[in-house]
Amino acid sequence: MYAHYDKALELVNDQSMIKRWAILKSVSDSYLKEKEFENAIKYYEQYLACKPNLNFDDEEGMANIYSKYGDAEPTKKKEMISKAIELFGTLAEKYPVQVVYATFMRAGLSNKLDDNMKNNLAKADYQKVVDLLANKADRTKGEDTMLKTSYHYLMYNAFLNKNTAGAKEIAEKILVIDPEYKSALEILKLK
Repeated sequence: MYAHYDKALELVNDQSMIKRWAILKSVSDSYLKEKEFENAIKYYEQYLACKPNLNFDDEEGMANIYSKYGDAEPTKKKEMISKAIELFGTLAEKYPVQVVYATFMRAGLSNKLDDNMKNNLAKADYQKVVDLLANKADRTKGEDTMLKTSYHYLMYNAFLNKNTAGAKEIAEKILVIDPEYKSALEILKLK
C-alpha cells in the first residue's frame, strides 16, 4: 500500500486533481492507525509543510499524533505528551478563537503526566478555562462540559489538599451546570 502512496506522491503536482498534501495526510493517517508513530509524524510534518491555508484542526492533528504516541509507548510518554502540551500552547496563541479549547486540551494532557495531582500540573490551565467560561452567559453545551470538567479537577484537587470548604464551593458551581453530578453531590455531604 505504501508503495502506491509513494508512486502517487511522485506523480502529483499543482495541477493534479488530488493534491500532494491530501496524499501525505492519508499516508500519515494510515501509519497512525498501524501505530507506526515515527512515520505518522514524518508524513504529517510534510503535510503541514505543503498544505495551503492551514487551520487549527490541521495543526491540532500533530498534537493528537503526539498524544496517541505518548499513550501507546510508556518510554515516550513524557516526551510526546510534553510536545502535545507545547503545541496546544502555541495554537492557543495563534488561534485566539480556540484559546478555551486549546487550554482545556493542555490541562488534560498535563494531568496525564501528574501522578494523582501531586504536582498540580494541570491546575493553572483548568483554572484558566474556568476564568474564561464561568461568567460567559451564552455557553455552548461543549463549553459547559469543559467548564464542568475543569471544576471537577479543581474540586478534587481542593479535596486532596484537605480544603473541604473550597471543594464544597466548587461542587456548588458544578451543580449549577449539572444538578445531578454525582461527585459534586458526594463532596457536599462531607463534614
